[in-house]
This record gives sequence, structure tokens and C-alpha cells, in this order.
Amino acid sequence: MLNLEFPCLFLSGEEWEQLSSKREDPYFAWDLDTNAGALAKLDELLDAAEIKSYHYHVRTLKNAVQRSCVAWFDKKDDADLKRARRCIEQLCSNESYWDPGPDSDLQHANLATGEALYTAVFACDVLHAYLSDDEKNSLLKAICEFGLGRYLRGLEAHDWWEHCNFNWGTCMHGNAGLAALAISQHDPELSKQVMKQAKEGIAYVVDNFPADGGWTEGVMYFGTTMGHLTDFLR
Repeated sequence: MLNLEFPCLFLSGEEWEQLSSKREDPYFAWDLDTNAGALAKLDELLDAAEIKSYHYHVRTLKNAVQRSCVAWFDKKDDADLKRARRCIEQLCSNESYWDPGPDSDLQHANLATGEALYTAVFACDVLHAYLSDDEKNSLLKAICEFGLGRYLRGLEAHDWWEHCNFNWGTCMHGNAGLAALAISQHDPELSKQVMKQAKEGIAYVVDNFPADGGWTEGVMYFGTTMGHLTDFLR
């Protein structure tokens, strides 16, 4: 079993707590102020997301959680922590956020599952010192049951993303790998099982990188592919 001290999967606790010191750099000050403006618009989307099909809005939750965490460590405004907690409650109480949805050709897991896994792991890691035990347990339960359960069922069914050489490969396997790290102390056996599968899936993507540096999906999705890859591998 890994002996991890959270936060550790993205930045250390010390790095998060010192985030506001980045304002000494004019670029970071602008970036943090822009983040605050984006959150005002996300608040409107979150209200809309609650009354629409959940699986279409997991990326709204993802952006809201990420941006709320950054804002919280920047200014320690309780409204930002409250927003993050609201998103966590939504994510953990509605399995539909993790579901491929009725319009998908996949029955077990798709990009919504991968994005939900990332969001739950990010929240559990980054806000570890600020969440209640109940909130952390809800996140871990959702990761294991809603997310990794679907991931493993998809592998058992040999869903086409099991071996794919584009952004789905790193989203599905990279985020499952992150989740395996996050639950390593909560469920060591499940963590070990998922980590094995995630490494195999990631290896397939890496082994199929074109030798000439090109990318079949173009520049934008190459960035997406590398983002999911480096989130896990670093």
C-alpha cells in the first residue's frame, strides 16, 4: 500500500497554501483575477446544470471545482470553498454524472466517466485539509463505485477505448490511474487492480505515438492527450 500524504497528486499542501504569493508576478495576478471572473459565469451554468441531463455537465463541475480551489487558495473567500463543496455534493450524489448517457454507444464508461474521476480525485486531494470526513468518504465511495466500477466493467466488456491511440486512451486510463493513487489507502486491492490496467492502457497510447511528432487528432487534441497523460505520469 502506498503511504501518500495528501495533497500530493497535483501540488503539495505547502504549494497550494502559498498560491496567493504568485500575485507578485503580474501575469499570475492577471490569471487569478481572470479566474474570479470565470467563476461568476460558471455559477450561472451550475444552476442550469442541475436541471438538465447530468452527463452533459460533468465538465461544468470539473471547471467549477478546479477554479474554485484556485480561488480559495488565492483569497480564502468562503464562497469559493462553498461552491466547491456544492459541486462535490452534486458529483457524489448523482451517478448520472458518471454515466455515458442514453445517446452513447457505450454502456459502461466514456469520457464523462473519465472527467468525473478526475474531478473527484482533484477535489479529494487538493481540498483534503478542508473537507469533512463525510465529504472525503463520499468522494472515495463515488470514485470506487461510480467511476472505477464503470471503468473495470468497460474493460471486461472490451469497450473500444480499452486500446485506443488518441485522447480517449489517456483520459480513460490516465484518470483511472490518478484514481488508483487517490484510493491507495482506502482500498489497496482495488487500487492495485486499477493501476495495472491503467498502466497497460497508457502504454498502448505512448507506444503508438507517431515517430514524426504528428498527431491524428490535430494540435488541440494532442494537448488534451498530453494533459491527461502528464496528470497521471508526473
